Amino acid sequence: MKRIVAQIRARWPKVTVVLRGDSGFVRDEIMAWCEQNRIDFVFGLAKNDRLKAEIADDMMRVQEEFERTGQPARIFREFRYKR
Repeated sequence: MKRIVAQIRARWPKVTVVLRGDSGFVRDEIMAWCEQNRIDFVFGLAKNDRLKAEIADDMMRVQEEFERTGQPARIFREFRYKR
């Protein structure tokens, strides 16, 4: 990551870099490095009790939408990482 970002920034110093990854990238050191180096990041989160509690209202709205339309429904949420 560090080497690739350095190469990108050497060529395009003002570009916005966004790192996207699955839950395997959700590590304090990776997220802290991204924040320190002006890297935006989007990571999927593995299901856990804390996450389920955070999105309980959203899950209820998705279920209601599904029951109303009979079609799969999705809601996207944003979470801020803070050390």
